[in-house]
Order: sequence, then C-alpha cells, then structure tokens
Amino acid sequence: MTTRAATDSGHPRALRLLPWVFWTGSSLAILLLGIFAVSLRATGLPIAVWWPAVGVSLWFVLRARPERRALAFTVVFVVTSLSSIVVGRPLALAVILGAINTAEVALAVTLIGAWRQPVVIDSFARASRFVLAVLASAVVAGIAIGFASFLFSQTSVTGTALVAFASHSSAMMLLAPFALLPPTIPERVSALELTIYSVCAAVAILVAFGPVSNAPLAFLVFAILTWGTLRFPMAVALAQSVIIAVAVLAVVLTNTGSFTGAVLGEIDAAITLVTFMSAVGIFTVLIVASRYEGKVSQALALGAAHDVAEAERERAAALGMQLDLERQREDFVTATSHELRTPATNILGYSELLVGAELPTEQAEWSQAVHRSATRLKSLLDDLHHSAGMAGATIEPISVDALVDDVRAAHLPDAETRGSTIDPIAPTGLVAAASAIDARRALWSLVSNAVKFGSNCSVKMSAHRDGDHIVIVVADDGPGMAADTLSNAFERFYRGAEAEGVSAAGLGLGLANARELARRNDGDVRLDSTPGHGTRASLILPASD
Repeated sequence: MTTRAATDSGHPRALRLLPWVFWTGSSLAILLLGIFAVSLRATGLPIAVWWPAVGVSLWFVLRARPERRALAFTVVFVVTSLSSIVVGRPLALAVILGAINTAEVALAVTLIGAWRQPVVIDSFARASRFVLAVLASAVVAGIAIGFASFLFSQTSVTGTALVAFASHSSAMMLLAPFALLPPTIPERVSALELTIYSVCAAVAILVAFGPVSNAPLAFLVFAILTWGTLRFPMAVALAQSVIIAVAVLAVVLTNTGSFTGAVLGEIDAAITLVTFMSAVGIFTVLIVASRYEGKVSQALALGAAHDVAEAERERAAALGMQLDLERQREDFVTATSHELRTPATNILGYSELLVGAELPTEQAEWSQAVHRSATRLKSLLDDLHHSAGMAGATIEPISVDALVDDVRAAHLPDAETRGSTIDPIAPTGLVAAASAIDARRALWSLVSNAVKFGSNCSVKMSAHRDGDHIVIVVADDGPGMAADTLSNAFERFYRGAEAEGVSAAGLGLGLANARELARRNDGDVRLDSTPGHGTRASLILPASD
C-alpha cells in the first residue's frame, strides 16, 4: 500500500469534515444500517443476508486518524452491539456479535497495512492485498458468527458461517474502498454516457434477476461493470458498483427471478446473492486499481518523454546558437583577414622597394623596421585566414593523470546509467605540452563516444609515452565500427549506421572536433576498430620536456 499525507480524518482523499460531523455521522450510519439489515434476514437464519454496517465500520476506521484508531474500534464495538440490542437480540449475543465485528475490522485493517498510517489502492498489487485482507477477515468472522449463532439459536453452523462470510465480505468489498481512494487523475465524464450506462445497467439487472428471468444471466451485469470500470474514474466506478449490487439485492428480495429462495432454497439463495455481490466488489476493485495504475504509468511515461524532448530541444537550440556564433566569428575573421591582407601586401611591397633603394642610414633603418613589421603582419594575417575560427591555444604543461581523472569523473554518472564502467587509470606521472582546454575537449569527445555507443560495456583508459609524444588511449568493448564508418569517422556531421537507433544525441561532430583540437596542438587522433570487438581511440599530444 502507498502512504500519503493524511488530512483531517486521516486519509489522503478524506473530506475535511468537522470532527463531530465525521464521528457522529459515521456512528449513526453504522447504527441505522445495522438495524435495517436485520429486516433482510433470510428464513431459517438468525443473521441478515447482507450486513452493510461492517462495510461502513471498516470505512470509518480507515478514515479515522491512526492515533485515534483505538477510539474508532471502541465506537464500532459499542454501535454494532447497540444495533443488535435494538432489534431484540439477547444482550450476551449482541455483545459477542459486536466484538466479532470489531475484531473483523481490526484484522482487515492490520492485513491491509493501515494500522499506523493511511494507505491507498493505486495498483493491482495493492488492490489484491485489500481483497485478500477482506476475504481473510470475513472468513474468521463468518466462522465465529456461525458458532455464536449455534450457541444461542441452535442454527446450522455451516449455513450461518457461509452466509455471514459472503455477507460481510461483500459489504466490506463494496464500501471500504471509498476510504482508500488515491489522488484523483483528471478525467472528463460525459453526462450522456453516464445516463446511457445507468439505463443499460437497469435493463441488465431486470433481465438477469427480474421476474422474467428463469435462467442464470448474471454475466450480463459483469458486461456492464466492465464498461463502467474501464471508462469512468475510480470513485464513479465504485459508486456504480455499489448501486448495481444494491439494486440486485432489492430485485431479488422481491421474491422474483432465478435467485429467489423458491428456486434455490432460502440459504442457498442468500449465499448465492451475497457471493454475487462480493464478486461485483472484487471485480470492480481489481479492475479500477489496474486502470488507475496504468494511467499513472502512462502519465509518468508521457511526462518523462516530454522532459526528455524539452531537454533535447533546448540542447539543439543551444547547439544551433553555438554553431551560428561560430559561423559569425569565422565570417568575421575571414572578412577581416581578407580586407587587411591587401593593404598589408601593399605596405610589404613598398617597404621592399625602400629596403632595396639607396637611402641614408637613418632612413634605411626606418625602412627595414617597416619591412620587418609588414612581414610579421602578413604572416599573422595568413595564419588568421587559414585558421578561420580556430582560437589561439596557450601551450602549457598538462598533468596527464589529472586530465584523465577529470574527464573520467565527469562521464561516470552517464556510464553507470547505461550499465557501463570506466576503469581508473594507473598513475603515470606523464606531462603533455598543449592547451589544457583543447586537450580536455578532445579527450572528452573520445570518452563521450565510448560511453554513448557502448552500453553495458567496459571503457578502459591508459597513457604512455611514445618518443616525443604522449598517447592517451580510450578503449571500449562495445559494438565497434564497420570499415565504411571508420573511414568517414572524422567527417563533420557524419553518423555511421551503428549510431542509428542508439539513444545517444549528437550531430556527428565529436571526432572531427577532437582531431582538429589535437592537430592544432601538434597532435592527432587515431581510431582502430573491428565490428563486434570494440573501438580504440588514441589522443596524441606533444610531450613536455
């Protein structure tokens, strides 16, 4: 059972009634239903055919605050005993029946798991527990009532116990679920459909149990119940089931149809009737709880899908903005270098003429200074033009161990989510000479690819020195790459066939960016892969001497 925060009467769906209204109204309802139920007594039996007082009693106790359960049980005992006394039962028998009713409700509350905290039936498993709890408590109560009636009235223990069991289980099954309703899921209920449903239910009851019925057609009612439980909210479906069960009881008690004592015998008719009512309750509780569980799961799935889609849209928008800024920067750099190159070339050409000319010493020195500066400017413009968007990197010593540990730690959560592992690197003490930002971005792309495309795999990282370079290896035992994919892996926006259907977002820029970042630091990125045997990516950076 699921726990929720309790309201004033102790249950998550309880109305915020004034305490005296809840306690007085519930006590009065139990008393009046107990008195009324005696009029439903079957011939030859000392008990009522249906005992709704126990259903309201269980509802009442479940709705009461957990810390007031003891008082609620006392009220149930006093009121149910009083109802038996009012209808003329011996005082001793009335007290015994009141104690049995109270013990039955206490056992049901205990088996449901609601003794110390409020619960709801919001899944098939929890509804099944409720049904089993009610049946078990009704069995115990039925046996006890059978022996009690035998001691005072010498009636059949078996017949009385069977009727009591079915009577009590049907009452609790139909009425108590209203105390265990989960939070409402907004649903539209058509008044027209409710009207049509009610008419069809009335017709089915008359056909199955009315005076024109001489054949067992009770299954017609379950066809109507199926409609209601699958179409209406839980509270509405439960209310419809109670109305249908009470309507069947009223029709049968008119002594017409195939469920009457004249047809089946009084005891058999009573047992058959309340067993049918109990089946209605069980069917409704299980179906509406399953439907509710499905709707909750559907809502959670839709919410998760919406969140994922929204996150992907935001990520795509951010990436699009980043790419747009990159394009603008590249356009600016290209245009600027192009516009500055022409005057720089002119300055360089004229300075060369001046350097070659016969000039006084001082002017010759000025000409040489202009020429040197023009040559330097031309070189810078050429570099700027060819880089076209590659920001200058600051070369510095980088601890390879710290770099690997940093990137590994950043990818561990994603790897664990995908069922993969990233083994820690053994200390190497190696130091590379590169831009720290570029090296981190390049290694990030390689590890990200290994994690994204190698679910439920092992990713191993290692580093070693090879001549004047440091080689950082990222190896996985994932699906690997086909030869065609491997040959195009460094193309921008390329995604191989292995990426199709994989839940990994990307535009095919990771490897291309990693190689560009490595190469602008006098390094490189290499790939080796065999389909079905994983991929080995190597980030090569200059070693720091």
